[in-house]
Amino acid sequence: MKLIKFISRVIISLIVISIGINIFVMLIGQGSKISDNSTKYAAIVVLGCSVYNNSPSDMLQDRLDKAIELYESGYSDTIMMSGDGGDSYYDEVKTMKNYAVEQGVPENSIIEDPDGFSTYASIYSLKHNYDFENILIVTQPYHLYRSLFIGRMMGMNVNGVGSEGNDYPDQMEREIREFFARVKDTINVFFQTKPDYVQREDSVFMGECISNIFSRLT
Repeated sequence: MKLIKFISRVIISLIVISIGINIFVMLIGQGSKISDNSTKYAAIVVLGCSVYNNSPSDMLQDRLDKAIELYESGYSDTIMMSGDGGDSYYDEVKTMKNYAVEQGVPENSIIEDPDGFSTYASIYSLKHNYDFENILIVTQPYHLYRSLFIGRMMGMNVNGVGSEGNDYPDQMEREIREFFARVKDTINVFFQTKPDYVQREDSVFMGECISNIFSRLT
């Protein structure tokens, strides 16, 4: 009986902590309202997701269409495609670039980042492998909170725009996965987990991470 009570308390505690982390992530990761193109961004970053037969999924196409719209409206002269590009048989980045070019975006306005095999990996790569003063991230609204949270906790100047469409098949399953992904990436941010692909040896010290936390709360 005591063991059952102990396990129950542990489970309840983990649930409460996870809910608290999700609230924290969503507070830090809120996107600012973008009403005009007076702010020029160094890059519009599209976070990758599934592609099928060299064509973007509905979710990815929505992200790309929003990024192209922002590009044509003058928010940036550059679009970065960040996704999983490590396999000749499955290349999100190439598919994303090809789609944008087909929509009229010049190839020389597109940067490819094939190391974005996860949300955390994409943002970490932006922080450590590129020298962007400010970034505008495009993804679905439910995913945007975590993306901006990671960037801001790494000390980056990031803002974001949610693409149209936030209700896809199996969306409830995605929302549940996102709940746990926010917990996972909060741990990644706190310990500054280094993805295997990172080429540079730059690191963000935990002290800077903690400083960013308090600067966001004040």
